[in-house]
Amino acid sequence: MSQDGRPEGRRPRLGSAAWGVRLALPAAFVALAIVPVEFLDKLPVMCVYQRLFGVRCLGCGMTHAFCSVLHGHLAAAFRYNHLVLVAFPFFALVAVRNVGTAAAAFHSRFFRR
Repeated sequence: MSQDGRPEGRRPRLGSAAWGVRLALPAAFVALAIVPVEFLDKLPVMCVYQRLFGVRCLGCGMTHAFCSVLHGHLAAAFRYNHLVLVAFPFFALVAVRNVGTAAAAFHSRFFRR
């Protein structure tokens, strides 16, 4: 038995809200892979820090950078934000992990008895 009372090795079932949370990041990756970077250039700046102080924050350009990486433009991604080298692999790993967890929960819910 684990500390929360479940048998060892058994995964918890995901509720409706947990499905949405688990699949939000992978859905964002899919959306950024579909949207062209030029479309993002037309959107207004939404960074509160940049609007208040007129200086780019550490996260500015990260959406453009992720979109560029997903389109295969690594040099452009690096120009948008240098931290994409660290952030993209981290978030990609989390997204893959979330898909795996959701798939395991789906499998255990509908295929195992």
